[in-house]
Amino acid sequence: MPKVTIVACTTEPEKIPEPILSRFMLRPVLEAYTEEEGAKIAKVMARTVLVGLPEPSPGNFRTISSAANANPRAIRRLLTTLRDLAIVGGLVPTARGGYSMGDVLAMHDVTEDGLDRTARRYLDLLVNEFGGKAGARAIASRLGVSPADAELLLMDRGFLIRTTTGREITPLGVRRTVALAVAAVK
Repeated sequence: MPKVTIVACTTEPEKIPEPILSRFMLRPVLEAYTEEEGAKIAKVMARTVLVGLPEPSPGNFRTISSAANANPRAIRRLLTTLRDLAIVGGLVPTARGGYSMGDVLAMHDVTEDGLDRTARRYLDLLVNEFGGKAGARAIASRLGVSPADAELLLMDRGFLIRTTTGREITPLGVRRTVALAVAAVK
């Protein structure tokens, strides 16, 4: 039999069917991209998305990667929005080079560190309504949407931990929630 190379990508490796995984003598290691790798992906994608526009700065690429949680599809969405805003004249390179990313992130309702509305609401609920600790069902009920993706992101960022009695916000998560509340007031 000829050698076969399989190339695949997923943001949800736990959903790969066991019959496929069982075919491998050695189980593939599936890891998320790092923010540094995401910045490199953003730089490569920018060549095709931002044709004819000034290149973003290295800081822009890091911001895009972080805001997109190093997810290539989300990186492309942010770059496409940057392009669209630049074309209509609402976004021009700064004097220091690169772009001010505030409008791009606002259009996607995401923070520089990749927290979407659900993740921000999750933190707010946990601190302000549940006193820092709650069961998964109680949180999901109050959010009104599945918190699974937000929960994983918050755990990856060190803002949340799972305990035997539910979900608990970390001191870092409390500081981030306070920062979000201060930013919302401004």
